Amino acid sequence: MIYIARLADTNSVKIGYTNNIKNRIASLRTSSPAPLTVIRECEGDRSTERAFHERFAEYRIMLEWFEYHEDMMSFAPSAWTGIKKPEKPSRAPKYIIGCAAQIGKNLSDIRKRNNLSQKDLGQMLSFDPSCWAKYESGDRQIDLTLLVRFVDLMGISYDEVFKDCESQIVNSVQHKRFSVNRGTQ
Repeated sequence: MIYIARLADTNSVKIGYTNNIKNRIASLRTSSPAPLTVIRECEGDRSTERAFHERFAEYRIMLEWFEYHEDMMSFAPSAWTGIKKPEKPSRAPKYIIGCAAQIGKNLSDIRKRNNLSQKDLGQMLSFDPSCWAKYESGDRQIDLTLLVRFVDLMGISYDEVFKDCESQIVNSVQHKRFSVNRGTQ
Protein backbone atom coordinates (compact mmCIF):
# COMPACT_ATOMS: atom_id res chain seq x y z
CA MET A 1 0.00 0.00 0.00
CA ILE A 2 1.34 3.43 -0.97
CA TYR A 3 0.26 6.39 1.11
CA ILE A 4 0.69 10.14 1.02
CA ALA A 5 0.42 11.74 4.44
CA ARG A 6 0.34 15.51 4.88
CA LEU A 7 1.83 17.30 7.87
CA ALA A 8 -0.74 19.75 9.27
CA ASP A 9 -0.27 23.45 8.56
CA THR A 10 2.56 22.74 6.10
CA ASN A 11 3.06 21.92 2.47
CA SER A 12 5.07 18.82 3.45
CA VAL A 13 3.94 15.30 2.58
CA LYS A 14 5.44 11.89 3.18
CA ILE A 15 5.19 9.36 0.36
CA GLY A 16 5.71 5.88 1.73
CA TYR A 17 4.98 2.18 1.48
CA THR A 18 3.47 -0.05 4.15
CA ASN A 19 1.71 -3.37 4.60
CA ASN A 20 -0.50 -1.89 7.34
CA ILE A 21 -1.49 1.73 6.83
CA LYS A 22 -3.28 2.07 10.16
CA ASN A 23 -0.23 0.96 12.19
CA ARG A 24 2.21 2.93 10.02
CA ILE A 25 0.35 6.21 10.39
CA ALA A 26 -0.06 5.64 14.13
CA SER A 27 3.71 5.11 14.35
CA LEU A 28 4.45 8.24 12.32
CA ARG A 29 2.12 10.31 14.46
CA THR A 30 4.07 9.48 17.63
CA SER A 31 7.22 11.07 16.19
CA SER A 32 5.61 13.87 14.24
CA PRO A 33 5.82 17.48 15.44
CA ALA A 34 2.34 18.15 13.99
CA PRO A 35 -0.73 16.07 13.14
CA LEU A 36 -0.55 13.87 10.03
CA THR A 37 -3.46 13.19 7.70
CA VAL A 38 -3.51 10.56 4.96
CA ILE A 39 -4.56 12.32 1.77
CA ARG A 40 -4.10 9.42 -0.65
CA GLU A 41 -3.77 5.64 -0.61
CA CYS A 42 -3.23 3.32 -3.55
CA GLU A 43 -2.19 -0.26 -4.11
CA GLY A 44 1.48 -0.79 -4.69
CA ASP A 45 4.78 -2.16 -3.49
CA ARG A 46 8.30 -0.78 -2.99
CA SER A 47 8.79 -0.35 -6.75
CA THR A 48 5.58 1.70 -6.88
CA GLU A 49 6.88 3.82 -4.01
CA ARG A 50 10.13 4.28 -5.93
CA ALA A 51 8.11 5.37 -9.00
CA PHE A 52 6.38 8.04 -6.89
CA HIS A 53 9.72 9.20 -5.47
CA GLU A 54 11.29 9.39 -8.95
CA ARG A 55 8.30 11.19 -10.45
CA PHE A 56 8.29 13.87 -7.74
CA ALA A 57 12.08 14.04 -7.16
CA GLU A 58 12.15 17.77 -7.93
CA TYR A 59 9.84 18.34 -4.94
CA ARG A 60 11.90 16.23 -2.51
CA ILE A 61 12.69 17.93 0.79
CA MET A 62 14.57 14.98 2.27
CA LEU A 63 14.28 11.21 2.25
CA GLU A 64 10.55 10.36 1.86
CA TRP A 65 9.36 13.93 2.52
CA PHE A 66 8.26 16.11 -0.39
CA GLU A 67 6.70 19.50 -1.01
CA TYR A 68 3.08 18.82 -1.95
CA HIS A 69 2.17 19.05 -5.63
CA GLU A 70 -1.37 18.58 -6.94
CA ASP A 71 -0.20 15.94 -9.46
CA MET A 72 0.49 13.64 -6.50
CA MET A 73 -3.25 13.07 -6.23
CA SER A 74 -3.66 11.82 -9.82
CA PHE A 75 -0.30 10.19 -10.60
CA ALA A 76 -0.89 6.66 -11.88
CA PRO A 77 2.05 4.44 -10.92
CA SER A 78 1.08 1.86 -13.54
CA ALA A 79 2.24 4.35 -16.16
CA TRP A 80 5.80 3.79 -14.91
CA THR A 81 6.00 0.04 -15.52
CA GLY A 82 7.77 0.52 -18.86
CA ILE A 83 10.36 3.02 -17.60
CA LYS A 84 13.91 1.68 -17.67
CA LYS A 85 15.48 1.85 -14.24
CA PRO A 86 19.04 3.16 -13.92
CA GLU A 87 21.70 0.46 -13.89
CA LYS A 88 23.44 2.00 -10.90
CA PRO A 89 21.62 4.01 -8.22
CA SER A 90 22.74 7.56 -7.62
CA ARG A 91 25.18 8.07 -4.78
CA ALA A 92 23.56 11.34 -3.81
CA PRO A 93 21.82 9.86 -0.75
CA LYS A 94 25.22 8.99 0.76
CA TYR A 95 26.17 12.66 0.72
CA ILE A 96 22.80 13.64 2.11
CA ILE A 97 23.18 11.11 4.92
CA GLY A 98 26.67 12.48 5.58
CA CYS A 99 25.15 15.93 5.84
CA ALA A 100 22.47 14.60 8.21
CA ALA A 101 25.28 13.38 10.48
CA GLN A 102 26.88 16.84 10.47
CA ILE A 103 23.54 18.54 11.08
CA GLY A 104 22.93 16.09 13.93
CA LYS A 105 26.29 16.98 15.47
CA ASN A 106 25.44 20.67 15.15
CA LEU A 107 22.02 20.14 16.76
CA SER A 108 23.68 18.29 19.64
CA ASP A 109 26.32 21.01 20.11
CA ILE A 110 23.66 23.75 20.14
CA ARG A 111 21.50 21.84 22.64
CA LYS A 112 24.44 21.17 24.94
CA ARG A 113 25.65 24.77 24.66
CA ASN A 114 22.24 25.77 26.04
CA ASN A 115 22.58 23.28 28.92
CA LEU A 116 19.57 21.25 27.80
CA SER A 117 19.08 17.50 27.92
CA GLN A 118 17.26 15.72 25.09
CA LYS A 119 14.38 15.23 27.51
CA ASP A 120 14.26 18.98 28.31
CA LEU A 121 14.29 19.84 24.63
CA GLY A 122 11.60 17.25 23.91
CA GLN A 123 9.35 18.86 26.51
CA MET A 124 10.01 22.36 25.19
CA LEU A 125 9.24 21.31 21.62
CA SER A 126 6.49 18.81 22.55
CA PHE A 127 8.49 16.09 20.88
CA ASP A 128 9.69 12.57 21.71
CA PRO A 129 13.30 12.75 23.02
CA SER A 130 14.14 9.35 21.51
CA CYS A 131 13.44 10.76 18.04
CA TRP A 132 15.61 13.76 18.84
CA ALA A 133 18.44 11.37 19.69
CA LYS A 134 18.14 9.91 16.17
CA TYR A 135 18.37 13.40 14.67
CA GLU A 136 21.50 14.15 16.68
CA SER A 137 23.12 10.85 15.72
CA GLY A 138 22.36 11.44 12.03
CA ASP A 139 20.28 8.27 11.83
CA ARG A 140 17.29 10.36 10.84
CA GLN A 141 16.92 13.70 9.08
CA ILE A 142 15.05 16.36 11.01
CA ASP A 143 11.63 17.43 9.79
CA LEU A 144 11.66 21.01 8.51
CA THR A 145 8.78 22.10 10.72
CA LEU A 146 10.61 20.88 13.81
CA LEU A 147 13.85 22.49 12.62
CA VAL A 148 12.12 25.87 12.34
CA ARG A 149 10.74 25.50 15.88
CA PHE A 150 14.20 24.49 17.20
CA VAL A 151 15.94 27.45 15.54
CA ASP A 152 13.31 29.85 16.91
CA LEU A 153 13.51 28.36 20.40
CA MET A 154 17.32 28.53 20.49
CA GLY A 155 17.39 32.04 18.99
CA ILE A 156 20.00 31.01 16.43
CA SER A 157 20.47 31.26 12.68
CA TYR A 158 20.16 28.38 10.26
CA ASP A 159 23.86 28.88 9.50
CA GLU A 160 24.66 27.32 12.88
CA VAL A 161 22.57 24.25 12.09
CA PHE A 162 24.08 23.78 8.61
CA LYS A 163 27.65 24.66 9.61
CA ASP A 164 30.22 22.48 7.76
CA CYS A 165 27.58 21.00 5.43
CA GLU A 166 28.35 23.15 2.39
CA SER A 167 30.95 20.85 0.81
CA GLN A 168 28.71 17.80 1.29
CA ILE A 169 25.79 19.55 -0.38
CA VAL A 170 27.99 20.71 -3.26
CA ASN A 171 29.30 17.14 -3.72
CA SER A 172 25.73 15.85 -3.73
CA VAL A 173 24.62 18.37 -6.36
CA GLN A 174 27.69 17.73 -8.53
CA HIS A 175 27.15 13.98 -8.34
CA LYS A 176 23.45 14.39 -9.15
CA ARG A 177 24.33 16.55 -12.19
CA PHE A 178 26.86 13.90 -13.31
CA SER A 179 24.23 11.15 -12.92
CA VAL A 180 21.66 13.13 -14.92
CA ASN A 181 24.17 13.73 -17.73
CA ARG A 182 24.81 9.96 -17.88
CA GLY A 183 21.07 9.39 -18.12
CA THR A 184 20.52 8.14 -14.58
CA GLN A 185 19.04 9.71 -11.50
